[in-house]
Amino acid sequence: MATSIALCTILAGFFIAFIASWITRHAARYRAVPLVSQKDPFFGLDVVYQRLFNFDKTHINENWEDQFRVHGNTFCSRPFGRTEIFTTSPKNIESVHSKEFGSFGVEDFRRKAIAPLVGPGIVSADGEEWKIARKLISPAFNMPHGPDLRSFDVYVSRLLKKLPLDGSTVDLQPLFHMLSLDSSTKFIFGESFNSLGPKGMSIESQKFLDAFNYAVMGIDKRLWLRSWNPFIRNKKFWHSCATAQAHFDSAIETRALRRFSVHTDELEDPVLAHQLLEQTDDRLLIRHQLMNTFLPSHDSIGVLLTNVFFLLARHPMVWAKLQEEIALTGDSELNASDLKKLVYLQAVLQETLRLYPSLGMRERVALRDTTLSSSETENTPLLVKKGDVVMMSSYALQRRKDLWGTDANDFRPERFVDTRPEPWTIISFGAGPRACPGQRIGIAQAAYTVVRILRTFKGIENRDPVMKFEELQKIASVSRNGTKVALVPA
Repeated sequence: MATSIALCTILAGFFIAFIASWITRHAARYRAVPLVSQKDPFFGLDVVYQRLFNFDKTHINENWEDQFRVHGNTFCSRPFGRTEIFTTSPKNIESVHSKEFGSFGVEDFRRKAIAPLVGPGIVSADGEEWKIARKLISPAFNMPHGPDLRSFDVYVSRLLKKLPLDGSTVDLQPLFHMLSLDSSTKFIFGESFNSLGPKGMSIESQKFLDAFNYAVMGIDKRLWLRSWNPFIRNKKFWHSCATAQAHFDSAIETRALRRFSVHTDELEDPVLAHQLLEQTDDRLLIRHQLMNTFLPSHDSIGVLLTNVFFLLARHPMVWAKLQEEIALTGDSELNASDLKKLVYLQAVLQETLRLYPSLGMRERVALRDTTLSSSETENTPLLVKKGDVVMMSSYALQRRKDLWGTDANDFRPERFVDTRPEPWTIISFGAGPRACPGQRIGIAQAAYTVVRILRTFKGIENRDPVMKFEELQKIASVSRNGTKVALVPA
């Protein structure tokens, strides 16, 4: 009996010593930055609970901004027992996106969450797979003189026909979503879904879109749960992924048949499916690249335009100033180069992206041991171990008052007219080698749409009783209440 007690005492002593050593080692790692207090020292389940149930679901980005306000511009947390380093430091963001690009990746968590739908590609892969994907899709985005907006004008004209002329309330969000969908499907498949057309989408296209949207909702949950994904059992999610993939497979075969009658060089506009078929016959590889491109592009312009008009409806002085600039162009046809010269219009777009980036939080996983900076004023290294997660809040970064001024939370496009932002203080489209390849197209199409609408309507009135922006988190952060306005014809 005494021997058993002694043995238990010794084992307990070893266990306590091990725990003390573990805590000391990890505390030493983070002594230069705050470690978020958690009651559960091993799995941080109390931290997970707080994120899931205490964060305001309509203001998640603001919740994260509050965390940075409390803990500083770089701090650590350990939910699920895995180290997360949160930062809004431009120095760290530059390291992750550029200087130490090879030390960080996305595949660890994105592949488990996103790949069931889109497979490995530019969004979900690292290393050689990512390089191959980037090389395959790049020719379609290579437009030295900017995108040709003539075919895009067809969809904008259809959009304008759906806007009421009698001053009645209209929610612009679903219309902008359809504009983005029609444009992106034309670019990817060579044929638009024509959701803004007089007959609307086909039954087959709607079936695909329903399945795709359901799968995207599942992806959002999987991105949050990470290593717990194997415990998710949702047959509808997997069925939706299969339905969406089958639609892409069918579209690829249709494009492949046309390849013998229509050469890529003869196409009026670049079509990604044609570009890929010119480079490879691997149908699965092509599908992966198309779906990796469609995932972020199918609603990117729609989100930006929704937010632009959400803000314009609440800032009549900005609307008036924008009207003055656009009026100087008369009725002339504008190309991408012309739109870039409209300084205030470009400033409105950039200011909207600054305040409401579609991705409020960007994540990377350390692929090897490396270091970041624990301080923006001192050269104090922060050890980053292989497998650690780095979370970069573009939302909080782009609202830092020490970087953007005391009015950082205000919509003031003039800040982009007066000065150029400091490097690595705005990452709305990502940055470095992983920067969005379609950002030039997106900005040009958004600018063109704004011009067409402001030429058609002389005034805008907010019709949403909720003045503050409320979020709906999908993969991107979108307006929960849409953009409800009344437009006054010119």
